[in-house]
Amino acid sequence: KEITMVLPFIAYVLGQEIGEKKGSPSENLYRKEDAPRKTGLAGDHHNLRKPDPDTKNMASVTDKLEPECASRVWRQGIYGAILGGMASAVQNLYLREPYADSMGLVAHRNAEIAANSAKAGVSKTFVMAAACATFAAVECATETVRGKDDPFNAAIAGCAGGMVMSAPAHNAQATVLSCGAGAALMASLTAFSAQRISDPHSRDARLFSLAKPKNDQ
Repeated sequence: KEITMVLPFIAYVLGQEIGEKKGSPSENLYRKEDAPRKTGLAGDHHNLRKPDPDTKNMASVTDKLEPECASRVWRQGIYGAILGGMASAVQNLYLREPYADSMGLVAHRNAEIAANSAKAGVSKTFVMAAACATFAAVECATETVRGKDDPFNAAIAGCAGGMVMSAPAHNAQATVLSCGAGAALMASLTAFSAQRISDPHSRDARLFSLAKPKNDQ
């Protein structure tokens, strides 16, 4: 039954990985003093100060990433809550178990089933929202700290999201397995989506080029 909660999480993350490109902004990366000095002396080009990629203006990048991270966290938390509610409704509709009454007839205790379904739905909706928000927060924080946008960030975030999803089980083995599975799955999906976007002939690359802001092109 728990597969009905995992599939929406996988579908959502795959969609947001293909639909948006996450990376550091390219504007204002170099300080003005990093620009080469213009002099009239011949041979002074040996003393020109070259911009160092490791000494970029990370303050401006971090300042821009912080609101983007916060926006991504609450937005994906809302999406996760919606997906969790939908998955819970489908699970309660098709996977509920009947019981046999004293007459041996199969029936459903409507009031009890409705109460249990509502309780389970709220719990699973919260777990799904927390997992998606955790994934977004950890991925964005890892990307900011490392200064790179690669599948390793998604692996760490996938591990964190998997641990959150397995938290209601209160089982250490399930937590470890969920961490490993989430890390492997999210890293694979991120690598696949990045490859699709980088291919100029792919449909995803064409869609991304249409959705990309003009100032980033």
